Amino acid sequence: MKRLLLGLALSLLLIPFISADLIVPVGWRILNTTIIVGIIIIETILFWLLSIKFFKIKVGFWKSLLVVAIANIVISFIGYFVSMSFSINKLIYFILIAFILSVVIEWGIYLLFFLNRKNVKKKLFYVSLIVNIVSYILFYVCNVYILF
Repeated sequence: MKRLLLGLALSLLLIPFISADLIVPVGWRILNTTIIVGIIIIETILFWLLSIKFFKIKVGFWKSLLVVAIANIVISFIGYFVSMSFSINKLIYFILIAFILSVVIEWGIYLLFFLNRKNVKKKLFYVSLIVNIVSYILFYVCNVYILF
């Protein structure tokens, strides 16, 4: 329990560097912490509810927060390097690749937290897919709202 609380505290300290998606560089994310915090909260709630209600994976809320935060820290740092290799002309390809990488990498991190559980690989993949669909839609809506 102490490790979980320590991990949670560390995650909260790193909120400016956490992003739900791989879609934009870290520097931009720091400026938009409100969106990031919102995405983290929504992803955590979705992860927790989908896991318990639909996919019958027993997981507590705080563990869900820890799993989602760590997954997004990893995605954030990978996103920084991936975003540097794309030009604005190839934005649609970048968004597609970012989405696919977000789903796959977050799924892999989820699996690390549930190694001792049987029959969760496919369920966690669907959780990752749904959570990322919602967070990418939220990201899109927030950016359209900010731009207009």
